[in-house]
Amino acid sequence: MMPAHTTRFLPSVRAVQGALAAGELGSPGLLRIHHWLPHDQLPHQAAFPQIDLAHWFFGAAPEQTHFLEKAGYLQAHLGFPDGGMAVIDVATNR
Repeated sequence: MMPAHTTRFLPSVRAVQGALAAGELGSPGLLRIHHWLPHDQLPHQAAFPQIDLAHWFFGAAPEQTHFLEKAGYLQAHLGFPDGGMAVIDVATNR
């Protein structure tokens, strides 16, 4: 079973994952994603593909998580076993 988020199949994302898997980029230390949405979308639903990318790029589930959600905004901090961190911001353009 695997997540079916189409973001994994974007050519740019596949290129980064391929370079990570081949050891060309070393171990990821910080992943920062800013994702802006149309005003009619919900940030917490749109965050799933971004969180999936963080898991995929770091090759593990996070050990520490912290989430902040307000109207039209979600921020996720994910701490990974090797000391890496992902900071993901998802917001509407209100």
